[in-house]
Amino acid sequence: MRNQRIFLSLMLKLLVFISVYYAYYQHFRSSQYKVLESNERLPTITEFRNTSGPFLVDTSACKIPYIDPFDKSLKHMFRKGTALKCAVINDVVYSNGNTIFINWKAVNNSQLKNRMKYCKYEVIWRPYNKKRHHNFFMFKNESKEFVDRTDISNEFIRVKCYTGGGLDVYTNFFSFVHLKADVEDRCEKNAIKFANTRQEQLNVLMMGIDSIARNNMLRYMKETWKYLVNTQNAIDLLGYNKVADNTFPNIVSMTAEKFVNELPRKESLRLVPMDNYNFIWNNYSAKGYRTFYAEDYPDIAIFDCNKAGFNIPPGDYFNRPLSLDKEKNKKSINYALLVIPADKVLRYGKTYKYGDRIKSYIDYQITIQTKPGDAIIEGTLRFDEKRKTYDLVGDVSRINKYGDQSHCIEQNHLKKLCYCKIQP
Repeated sequence: MRNQRIFLSLMLKLLVFISVYYAYYQHFRSSQYKVLESNERLPTITEFRNTSGPFLVDTSACKIPYIDPFDKSLKHMFRKGTALKCAVINDVVYSNGNTIFINWKAVNNSQLKNRMKYCKYEVIWRPYNKKRHHNFFMFKNESKEFVDRTDISNEFIRVKCYTGGGLDVYTNFFSFVHLKADVEDRCEKNAIKFANTRQEQLNVLMMGIDSIARNNMLRYMKETWKYLVNTQNAIDLLGYNKVADNTFPNIVSMTAEKFVNELPRKESLRLVPMDNYNFIWNNYSAKGYRTFYAEDYPDIAIFDCNKAGFNIPPGDYFNRPLSLDKEKNKKSINYALLVIPADKVLRYGKTYKYGDRIKSYIDYQITIQTKPGDAIIEGTLRFDEKRKTYDLVGDVSRINKYGDQSHCIEQNHLKKLCYCKIQP
């Protein structure tokens, strides 16, 4: 379970997409680099870029300037990080392969000593190939009591442990990956169909970390960056850029190749499920891939927050039922949630000298906190030096959760801004 937590915590606001990695890697491999043997280490993305040049991306279609994240002109704005010292606590129940075990040594070293006597589990279930509401899940097949170990044949389970009198004193959640016969059949047929169309087929894991700029990640998440790039040989999508202010329109553009306003949907249809749109993971599925989609916070998931989500799971494997149940039972779980707002580069009360710029405008990121409701709202204002005017660029973002504060508002774009006089 600890390994699963570490994996999920790396994602933060997990956006795992089975996506564009293969085409991106093929482009680099065929145009710039020799094919490596399996025992050779792939170059990291830092080795791909010529750091002596002025551009991070320099192509005929796109030029993105290279900005040194540790430039001396920025040092006065850096903050020293604090090392997190986490207590090492052994899991009372843990998994190994498709088996869960009770760790009685950990039990006897905890407040559960002499109290906990046995455990049982329930299956967290949602059909993966039938239509259901995006928040649907149910519990099935409560197990018999076990005091040592038990094998699991399901995807998601909730484990509860009890005293001799039947009082539950411990709760934990586990996920497992089991082969699915119809998925394997589809993958085998499609893999044969496309076997001769390319030299090599890669496994693909696309991971996004929301609400942090790339340069700030390099400054403050160095160990995570090193692990992803050097250990996992991750590809950094240097040319990926935002096209709007919020997560949803940016991810739609990346995964559906369309702006949100190009999708065949209207504001009045915001409760229509997203199943019929052609997202990139559908292309991978059609070419013989098993697909997996996961996010870590179901209430504000990309396709579910004020939207209808997916009635049919978007991937062959889909963690939403597990995350929904964990969220409902979060009081019984030892966990930490760290929310860090996006970059705050400007500091009021100081005067800055600006270098020569190609464009005659300056962008400011404005953050406002409202009362009542304590909404934290961000927007980008663009100052045109020639016209001496300010214009709002893109959408206005609500960067904290608002729950039912705007329950009286029907228009989706106003929900993040409004506060209803009568609160539920």
